[in-house]
Amino acid sequence: KVTLEPLHGGLSSTVFVVNDGRQRYVARCGVDIPIHHVFRDRERAASAAAHVVRLSPELVYAEPGVMVIRYIDGKALAEADMRANIERIVPLIETCHRELARNLAGSANTFWVFHIIREYVRTLQSNRRENDKELSRYAALADALEAQQVPLPIVFGHHDLLPGNFIDDGKRLWLIDWEYGGFGTAMFDLANLSTNGSFSPADERLL
Repeated sequence: KVTLEPLHGGLSSTVFVVNDGRQRYVARCGVDIPIHHVFRDRERAASAAAHVVRLSPELVYAEPGVMVIRYIDGKALAEADMRANIERIVPLIETCHRELARNLAGSANTFWVFHIIREYVRTLQSNRRENDKELSRYAALADALEAQQVPLPIVFGHHDLLPGNFIDDGKRLWLIDWEYGGFGTAMFDLANLSTNGSFSPADERLL
């Protein structure tokens, strides 16, 4: 008899721990969310490639709206754990940036934060009767920051490095949840880690 237990904390999916009496799995249920540039076929492709390079547990089944992944018995990191585990986290990010793309099959996202900010601004403006000056300020800021972006190598990044997306099983760290995985520059992942872990300047230098 298969049992389902809700797993709380997912922001873009409804998630369950599935027990079939022999093994446990994680079932991620969710449709495309175009407003957030989340497309499940691309998430599945990234998840499968992440398993090949030993970043993530195995994707054992998928159909539209559902992915079933092997369960990792471990503890999700908290914000303070991010700072305490920089030297353990860095090899995972290096593997993602240097190896994942070579094992990726199928469609893939492009993640360009300046474009995403402008898309959010357009969406919010279309839902308001008046053009909000604060929204326009964000769009102008994205343009100005983009103009300062120096040429960088294109890599495959995770782009959602929240503490809860790192699992410590007592022996190693795992990196999960690839909804925002896509091609971009390494700098967003580094900034994402620093922000989500509230890194100090010393932490950032170590990173």
